[in-house]
Amino acid sequence: MPERWLRSRYTADPPAIATVDMEDATKKPTPPAGADVNRLVASGKNAIIVKVTGSGFRVGTTARWTPVNAKEPLDLPASSVEFVDSQTLKITLVPGDPGTGAILMLLTPNGFSAATTVTVA
Repeated sequence: MPERWLRSRYTADPPAIATVDMEDATKKPTPPAGADVNRLVASGKNAIIVKVTGSGFRVGTTARWTPVNAKEPLDLPASSVEFVDSQTLKITLVPGDPGTGAILMLLTPNGFSAATTVTVA
């Protein structure tokens, strides 16, 4: 058996992101035309908490945030990711300037990841 096959990893429950939303619904911005309302956060230079729903989340999951127009992702500190349950995380991040194309990536401790594009309004 070729060695590369021996290194393949599989999981029955890979991480998947369904929504990225403001934890405080009263601060949810008005979505720009064509924006996915299930992946929308308010712009700003101060840290906010976003609620991420999906599946396959694990204790020890970390996150990377790529603000709109950034060239490199920011590795968020482990303390920025709060594991609620296998379907919910709360992540503290600084959203940055408004626009489309911000990316949130989750990395589970067992080596799997999930990413989604987020609109910052």
